[in-house]
Amino acid sequence: MSGVLLVAEYLNGKTKKATLNALTFARQATEKLNTKLYLLVIGNAVQDIAASLQPYGADVIYLVEDPALEHCTAET
Repeated sequence: MSGVLLVAEYLNGKTKKATLNALTFARQATEKLNTKLYLLVIGNAVQDIAASLQPYGADVIYLVEDPALEHCTAET
């Protein structure tokens, strides 16, 4: 399995603009590289966030959900 994996960042249920920019770039890059784009959303009850990111063209969206990850950030 080769491709590009992007980890989505969000705060208070809203996707960060940097994630949207990265998704747009990654989609363009994966099209040129003829590979897949994988998106990872980590947290608690993140189905709505994942659903809102579907239009950005990830081939596969992975969810990692657990109540302990409710305040998960990229820095932790």
